[in-house]
Amino acid sequence: MGSKLTSRGHRDAAGSEADFERLYRSYKDRLRRYIVAAFGAGPPDPEDAVQAAFEKFAGRDDRDAILNPEAFLTISARN
Repeated sequence: MGSKLTSRGHRDAAGSEADFERLYRSYKDRLRRYIVAAFGAGPPDPEDAVQAAFEKFAGRDDRDAILNPEAFLTISARN
């Protein structure tokens, strides 16, 4: 399954392992900075929160239906 453009013109992140790797590289630092700004250096540990968000995303069967992976990851990391 390859990546495709979503209705908003973004590439979905559900396709291949390479798509997921690009998503991780694109958003991991931004998510970590968001967690540090919101909660400080921890707890929760910002790296742990980012990893948990990506694990939650990776575990979904409907990743290709998520039109805004960054928003999904941000909310998951915050929670």
